[in-house]
Amino acid sequence: MCHHVAPKCIPLSLSFYGLHHSPKVWPKPEVFGPSRFAPGSTQHSRAFLPFSGGSRNCIGKQFAMNEMKVAVALTLLRFELALDPSRVPVPIPRVVLKPQNGIHLQLRKLL
Repeated sequence: MCHHVAPKCIPLSLSFYGLHHSPKVWPKPEVFGPSRFAPGSTQHSRAFLPFSGGSRNCIGKQFAMNEMKVAVALTLLRFELALDPSRVPVPIPRVVLKPQNGIHLQLRKLL
């Protein structure tokens, strides 16, 4: 990782979308690779910042992560999920990435 020093009192902003989709940071950035986050990964700890980082990160981070894990686990116990190929998400790069047309899934109940 490169380190740069900015003069004091200069406003800086970071594009999280740019960071999370940069081929300099992530090999094949458009491919979902959960093993990138596995214990022992060589990826820099600040390469993925869904809740910002450092002392000013999101106060709801821990709650959001726990809630997401429970919701995903309960859903995956009951359903197989797939993107609806007729309604592909169109990303809008903003401070927080959001789909212009939503994320539409097809669910198939597991036996």
